[in-house]
Amino acid sequence: VFQGGFFYKGVDFYEKVSIPDRPGTHWPAGFPEPTREEKSVLKKDRRLVLVTGDLDFNRTQTEVYSEKYRRAGFRHVTYLQIPNADHYGGLDASYLDKGIQALDEPLGK
Repeated sequence: VFQGGFFYKGVDFYEKVSIPDRPGTHWPAGFPEPTREEKSVLKKDRRLVLVTGDLDFNRTQTEVYSEKYRRAGFRHVTYLQIPNADHYGGLDASYLDKGIQALDEPLGK
């Protein structure tokens, strides 16, 4: 049904992920791991846009998950960090536009 996702100030991953500044702790898996077939489609044919702000309490997690998706082989992951934005403010139109452009760009890029 969906060809991608625009995750604004929060995102999850299908495995638990170590919290970089808290040794011995982790963020729990946010959803069940997709099947191998599902992951194959997600990795090559779906786009993910992860948006956070400099002051968002989810910034570190969003940044870590962005890299985790890339290292897992997801080809179309865009990470956007909005200067001086916290978790509660609205989405600046220019970042909405950047995110939509990333969702719409051809898969060959």
